[in-house]
Amino acid sequence: VQSVPTAQTQNTSGSLFDNSLSLHQAYISHRFADSFEMKLGRQELVYGDELLIGSVGWSNVGRSFDALKSSVSYEAMQLDLFWAKITDRNISSSGDGDSDFLGAYSVFKDVYGLTSLDFYLLFSRDPSGTPNLIHLYTYGSRLKSAWNSMDYRAEITGQYGSMLGASQSAFQADGELGYSYDWLHKSRASLHLLYASEDYNQLYPTAHKWLGHLDLLGRRNIMASAIHFQNWLNEKWGVLVDAHEFFRVQTDKPAYKLNGSTGLGTGVASKSRNIGTELDASLIYKINEALTTSGGGSFFLPGTYIERELGDKKPLKAYIEVVARF
Repeated sequence: VQSVPTAQTQNTSGSLFDNSLSLHQAYISHRFADSFEMKLGRQELVYGDELLIGSVGWSNVGRSFDALKSSVSYEAMQLDLFWAKITDRNISSSGDGDSDFLGAYSVFKDVYGLTSLDFYLLFSRDPSGTPNLIHLYTYGSRLKSAWNSMDYRAEITGQYGSMLGASQSAFQADGELGYSYDWLHKSRASLHLLYASEDYNQLYPTAHKWLGHLDLLGRRNIMASAIHFQNWLNEKWGVLVDAHEFFRVQTDKPAYKLNGSTGLGTGVASKSRNIGTELDASLIYKINEALTTSGGGSFFLPGTYIERELGDKKPLKAYIEVVARF
C-alpha cells in the first residue's frame, strides 16, 4: 500500500484524518539487547491513560506517528525517548521549519506501594510563521494503584511556553477512585473528576475514554465529574453506564470541541458555567475469546451555556460494534 504526496506539505502524522491511501503502522524494530529496543517508522504511541498521547482506537482513522522511538528497560523501570514528525514542509522543495513532537516518558512499576508511577517531559514545536506557532513544554506525573477492593489513579500536567507568540501557562488534573464488588458476577463503580485550564493544550489524547462517547468536548477550559458503572452479569454479558456533568472553568472563554482548539460557541452569549450532561450506556457480549460484540447509545442534555449559545440541541448517538482480536 502506497501514498504519494502531491503537495509540498505532508501532515497526517498524529492526525485522525487521512484522505489518502496509506498505512496505519509500518515500522522497523530492532532489539539490540534485552533492555534496549529502537523502532523507526509510522507507529502508535500510547502512554498512561492516554490523557495526552493515545491511539484513539474508536476512530475510523486511528492515530499514529512518523517517529523514531528508543526504549530502555531495567528491572521495574522503562524509559521511552521519541521524536515524531508531525508536519513535513520539505517534501519536494524547501519550506518553513517542520512541526515536531518530542518526548521522554518513564514508567516505574511496583514502587512505593503503587502499581505504576510515571513521569514525563514533552516538547511541541512548530517554527513556521512569525512569531512561531508553537513552542510548548508539557511535563507531569501519573500514579495508579489498588488496595483491597479499592483502586485509584491520578495525573497532573503542567505546560509553559508560547502559542502564536503569546506566553502560555496551563495545567490539567485528572483523578478516579473506584470500588470493585461482586454483584451477579464482577462489577465496579467509580467517581471521576477532571479539570483543565482555559489555555491548556491537550496534545494527542484519546478523549473518547474520559470525556464521553459522543466526542463533543475537548480537554480545555473544562471541569467535570463523572460516575462510571461496569457490571458483568456473567462471563458473557456486561453492561457499562457512564454519567458526565460538564462545566466551563472561565466564563469569558468558550467550551471547546473534541480537537481542543475550536470553540463550541462564542463564549460571550452566556456567563453560565454549565455546559451540559451526557449519559452513555453499552451492552457487551463476548462471543468467544477472540470475538466481542457491543451496542449502545449516548445522549446529551444541554446546560444553560449550550442552550444560549447554540439553542436547545440534544445530540443522540447509537452504535453497534464487532471487535475481533487475533
